[in-house]
Amino acid sequence: MTVVHGTVVQGTVVGQPVVWEDRWGYPVGQPVGPVVTDDQGAQSGWFLYAIGWALCCCFGPVGPIFWLVVGCRHFCKPEEERKRLPQEGQVASVSLVTALLTMALNLVLMTMLLGMMPSSVSRSADRFR
Repeated sequence: MTVVHGTVVQGTVVGQPVVWEDRWGYPVGQPVGPVVTDDQGAQSGWFLYAIGWALCCCFGPVGPIFWLVVGCRHFCKPEEERKRLPQEGQVASVSLVTALLTMALNLVLMTMLLGMMPSSVSRSADRFR
C-alpha cells in the first residue's frame, strides 16, 4: 500500500501469474493427474478388497490379485502422498497381509495334498493287481 497525495493506492498485478515448470513442462508443486482424497481411496480400496474375497471364495486364486492391486496402488505413490492418505494406507496394509497369508496358506495346503497324493495313488494301484 502506498499513500499518494493523501490517497491510499493499492498495487495491481496485471497479467498471468508465473508458474515454474519442471523439465517435462509440468507445474512444480502442483499435483499431476486427478487428486484423490483419503476417503475416496479408502472406499475404493475396501470395495476391491470385498471383490477379492468374493472372487477368492468363488474362483480360488483370483482374489489375491485384487488384494495385491490395492496394496501396490497405495505403496507405489510418492512418500509425501502416502503420508497424506492414512486411511488408504490401512486398507492397503490389510489387503497385502491378507494376500500374503492366503497365499502362504494355499502353499501349505497344496504341499500337504501333494504329499498325501503318492501314498493314496500307490495304495489304490495295489488293489487292482
